[in-house]
Amino acid sequence: MDSNNPGYGYCENIGDGRGFTSGYVGFTSGTDDAYSLIKNYTTQMPDNALSAFIQPLATISSLSICDTAGRNNTAQLSGYCGAWQTEACHSDSAFRNLEIAFATDMYLIPSTRFAALVGITTNLGKAIFYDTIIQHGWRYVEPKINIWRIINLTGAMLANESEATYLTRFLTTRRQLQCCYPDNVWPFSADRSSDLMSLVNDWTANKDLANPVFLAKAAVTVTGNEDTNSDKTNCNGKSSTASLLTAGSARAIITAFVALTFGFLLML
Repeated sequence: MDSNNPGYGYCENIGDGRGFTSGYVGFTSGTDDAYSLIKNYTTQMPDNALSAFIQPLATISSLSICDTAGRNNTAQLSGYCGAWQTEACHSDSAFRNLEIAFATDMYLIPSTRFAALVGITTNLGKAIFYDTIIQHGWRYVEPKINIWRIINLTGAMLANESEATYLTRFLTTRRQLQCCYPDNVWPFSADRSSDLMSLVNDWTANKDLANPVFLAKAAVTVTGNEDTNSDKTNCNGKSSTASLLTAGSARAIITAFVALTFGFLLML
């Protein structure tokens, strides 16, 4: 997938134990966020291709968070990815706009609160927490790796410790959890942490996200002027009209489901 493309219509099972991953921040069938999004969308647009999946998704969401096999099961979701693309690529931008709104409420806003909790103030630090919470979650539906666990293992920011030093410890902890995870998916995602670490290493240039950034592992330069209005890869350029689509991304890393971090953070 194009790393600077907002994947509104993207959907596949990437083998990470969370069922189908879809949309521009990777809403998953196994961790409740896709269910919440589709349920909300159906109240607005009852006659939609995804409404048939509300009951199977409700069943999955009712399972214990420790029932990883059950939450990963997609047997009752045949046709799900096609339905997701139908709605995400519709000429009406309602579903794409809702993806953005849900990502803001479920991930962006909580990530800034977690960042503030540990003393993070820079845009780069907030972007790192945003990327972390998107990938690992915060509501314990992903019990093996989540932002609570990473924060606890990292420990509090020390007296007189710089933000850059704390973020280095935070990303080191996150990368160790990714690398040591016993599957064939999470270890490969450690490149995300490596790319973010490279930005921290050049702290003065990157801390404000005021300049283009180069993500070596992803082989992407992010300028902040990317076109985030359309999913050209999955939707043939159908546009979204959401008002928050203003700038580019600090999170075009590997999966690149979201290309909005720069713009969002600069508005906070």
